[in-house]
Amino acid sequence: MVLYYAKMGCFDKATTLASKQNSLLMSREVLLSLANEGESRDKYQGEAIIDVLVALKTAIVNSVCTKVSVFTKKEGVALMIELAHLYETVFSDGRCGVGHYHICELYLHAALYEARFGEGAEKALEHFKKGFEHKRLYDSIRCTGEYQYTSPLVSKVTFPSENFLSTSATFWKGWIEILPEEFKERIKADSNYAECFE
Repeated sequence: MVLYYAKMGCFDKATTLASKQNSLLMSREVLLSLANEGESRDKYQGEAIIDVLVALKTAIVNSVCTKVSVFTKKEGVALMIELAHLYETVFSDGRCGVGHYHICELYLHAALYEARFGEGAEKALEHFKKGFEHKRLYDSIRCTGEYQYTSPLVSKVTFPSENFLSTSATFWKGWIEILPEEFKERIKADSNYAECFE
């Protein structure tokens, strides 16, 4: 309802309803990890870490992308890159599960920033390549059965990969459309990225 109220422009109602909910510190994920021990505790702690990372990514991306004064400065892209590095540190063995999708988006936002306002095509291409690789990894694990995380902090977590976020058939089209024309042509010239233009 909070989202629907906000979409209808009823921000006071949305805020009032959101204010009545539990805080992040008293969420189901945090409380479950406190209510258990042993392997159950490890599982719930891992789930909480994954959910907190997703919530943090959502909050930071929304905040950076809705503030032109932040998105058009180095600090904005630095936040995205550092958050991607945090994901990569938590999933230290490269088995990121749903994190591949979120890391992909962080690097694509960074590529967009660099192509428009930053150091230019080389840095943008570096970020785009990482985003592309994580999207491919994500697509390769989605809908393949029970996904087992293996990094130490999340090694007791399993999740049905059928329930990972689905990606739109127009995922790449949406990203390519907002890239500067010169950078778009550079990507198009590289056959490794052909699927982005299909």
